[in-house]
Parts: sequence; C-alpha cells; structure tokens
Amino acid sequence: VDDVVGIVTFRDLQRVPFTQRETVFVKDVMNPIVETIDVEDDVSEALKKLQGSTSGRLLVVENDRVVGIISRTDIVRALQILSVREET
Repeated sequence: VDDVVGIVTFRDLQRVPFTQRETVFVKDVMNPIVETIDVEDDVSEALKKLQGSTSGRLLVVENDRVVGIISRTDIVRALQILSVREET
C-alpha cells in the first residue's frame, strides 16, 4: 500500500474545466489521503471509516496489497439489497 500516492474519482476529473483537461495532470486533482480497509473487516467498520472519508472510497487491502476498492455507494446498495431480501 505504500506505493499508492493518491486516489482520483470521476467527480475529481469532472471538476477540471474541459479546456484544461489536456494540460492538468492527475497528480494535480488526486486526493493524496488514501484510506484503506482490510478484507477481513466488517461492513460496520467500513461505514465508520467512510463517514469521515474525503473521497468516499476505501482501498481494500490484503497482506499490504491492494485487492479492490469499495465506495460508500457500494455499501448502501448492498445494504438495500439485503434489506429487500430479508423482507421477502
């Protein structure tokens, strides 16, 4: 995880004016605060971390290696699906 220097969201890229998109570098729009969560952590822990998150995303790590990414939206959708399944 030490090799990761930042995270960029689609929203970050959209903030760059169209006329500047060929001259602005990713390093100029990335968020240098990279938050992680272990694959063995539960959803409750992910939600706690995401509450204060500046990017709304967590890199999922296993043995200090990035294996995925999870967003606030991913968790909300999953919880909605589980809720509907429990009601039926």
